[in-house]
Amino acid sequence: MKLAVAELQNRTKYKDPQEVFEETEAKSYELELRHCSTRIRTADAVNRAYNEIIRVMLKDSIYYDPVLSALNEDLIEQYRFIRKTIDTGLPVMKNIQSLQREFEKLDIKTTKELTDRFNTLMEHREILNNNNIKVKTLVRRDSDFDVNPSRYDRDTRSMVDLKIQMEDIQKILKQLKNATSCGRPQEIYPRVKQQVRDSEQMKKRLAKRELQRNLEQINTDVAGVHHDELANDFTPDELRRVTDYKALQDKIGKEREKQQALATKKKQTEDVLHMLKASFRHIADVLRNVDVKVHPQTFTKPNDGDSMLNLPLLNFSAVFRKLPTQQNNEIYSISSAKEKISHLMKIYSEAVKEPPAVAPAFEYKTNILKECNQFQMRSMKETGKSIMDDMIFDDPSVYNRKQIKQMSANIVEKNSKRED
Repeated sequence: MKLAVAELQNRTKYKDPQEVFEETEAKSYELELRHCSTRIRTADAVNRAYNEIIRVMLKDSIYYDPVLSALNEDLIEQYRFIRKTIDTGLPVMKNIQSLQREFEKLDIKTTKELTDRFNTLMEHREILNNNNIKVKTLVRRDSDFDVNPSRYDRDTRSMVDLKIQMEDIQKILKQLKNATSCGRPQEIYPRVKQQVRDSEQMKKRLAKRELQRNLEQINTDVAGVHHDELANDFTPDELRRVTDYKALQDKIGKEREKQQALATKKKQTEDVLHMLKASFRHIADVLRNVDVKVHPQTFTKPNDGDSMLNLPLLNFSAVFRKLPTQQNNEIYSISSAKEKISHLMKIYSEAVKEPPAVAPAFEYKTNILKECNQFQMRSMKETGKSIMDDMIFDDPSVYNRKQIKQMSANIVEKNSKRED
């Protein structure tokens, strides 16, 4: 009880006696609601932004599929090109490896033979140095070593020719392998055939290009001769042609200047023309229902004898009438707007000429309505105030405004008596 009294004393001393605790609590709730609404609006804006981002990304995802397919095709093409280079390079690499092995074997063999021969030569030199006189007596002439090779040759003439041809063929095959970069014998002929065909076509193209170059050279020479002749030609016809050519060039220059001036003028007045066209079309659109003759339409009931619905067939085509195709023309829109504005001004002038008999009655009605509204507002305020004063709550722990005022007055009197 003392705490409640102390709380009431603090309220009367430091706070507004007219302010209720429920009002402060309601204000705090209202502030929280305002903050919540701000957070909701923020979340809504963020969600809209995310939805827009998702929409743009979904729209852009249409272009991802062709880009990825194109990249995949490029990768496949690169893989095929790499495989082709590997297939064409493997025979060459194998040939290089075999040649390298043969070279190593020959190198070892030659070094061994050279060392052996060098050793034998050194031994023979020592023998010669030791027995020089005996060696001179044992030396034979070169004619003693002459041997006829045909004596030991067992090949016929055709076999010799065949060997020579085989050597030539082997040389040609080596050249073809190196030229075609192909180690498979069955693929050499198709490649050579294709290369021969391509070479023939290239020769034809080169010959054609050479003929064209020669023809152009002849034409340039002839043109140079004609140019020299015309430059030194002072006949009346030639002078007349030169003057006509200069006059034509002057006319062309003037026409180009006119076109440039017209283009710049059109560019400067283009915005104004667009605004005028738009304004005239807008005026024509606003006045499209002026002076329009509406023809009465007769409606027929569908299935007049059998139908349970006895309403006429509705037709809204007259209400939502489309613009005629002629209004796309600016001249027609200007003329129609002029006619309709003149028609409206004529109607307005006729209406102004009539006596204003309706004005006093209209003013009287507005005054009556204004007084009636003021009276209703005063009565509503008084009834609301009386209702709030006489309002009784079902909960006994909740005080109304009269009880709070009475309690505060009693507390103030007690405090004043204590101080006295």
